[in-house]
Amino acid sequence: MRLCNSVLLLAALGVGVGMVERAHAEMIIDAFSQPGDGSVFCAPGHTLFHPMSTLGTSDQSYSRTDPWDQNPHGYGERTLTAELVGDNPFPFNAVLGWMPDGEMHVATFGHQGVRLHLEYSLNEGNAMDLTEDGSNTMFVLRFSSIDPGNGDSMRLVATVFSGNAEVQYATDLAEAVTMTTHELRFEDFALTASSGNPSVDPLDVFKNADRMHFSFNANANPNVDYAMLSIVSVPEPSGALLGLTGVLAMIGFGGRRRRRSAGG
Repeated sequence: MRLCNSVLLLAALGVGVGMVERAHAEMIIDAFSQPGDGSVFCAPGHTLFHPMSTLGTSDQSYSRTDPWDQNPHGYGERTLTAELVGDNPFPFNAVLGWMPDGEMHVATFGHQGVRLHLEYSLNEGNAMDLTEDGSNTMFVLRFSSIDPGNGDSMRLVATVFSGNAEVQYATDLAEAVTMTTHELRFEDFALTASSGNPSVDPLDVFKNADRMHFSFNANANPNVDYAMLSIVSVPEPSGALLGLTGVLAMIGFGGRRRRRSAGG
């Protein structure tokens, strides 16, 4: 019994450390608090929505740039672009909204699709270590819902840049009616053909990143809707699993102690 309690206590302590380390290492890329005022912006297509467009638009795209002040390694910019895919004129709309603060909604409808691009760039001459000294190993994208519209899935393409080197990873996101997460492991990214130095280690791009680009609905499916909660860089989930084990161990250890005390 004494040995069992010791094992439980060690597990609780070790796993608690795992939870703390994971929480400390998580790097927020975007929690979508900008502009954070309940704004709604529309890409052109149907005249009904044109009065709601508060920033400049063109026939084929809508774009806005905000300060990237959530970046922990120096200020930069986030540029959001809704790229309308198809020949003009066509009946189409894309509605972008921050409702509530911390959740970005994208709703599209019509015969053509839209690609949404999120680009995060540091001020010139700056770079950031997305691995946090080797602790972080992947991006995690959190959605409150995903509706792939006319397709079976929504294509996501993620690209990270460091100078003239770039790594890229593409995946398909399935429909989700409740909150879901998608992991993009750094080890799955590969150098692109346009990288200036094909001999560079892909992981070094993450360690010295100056720009990131995420393209949603890259396959341009019509009628795609989704809502994003955050983009973060995190360690592997082993720390979180270890943390859960530790909590269970602590509960079990406490229960054993209470039973022993009650029994005299």
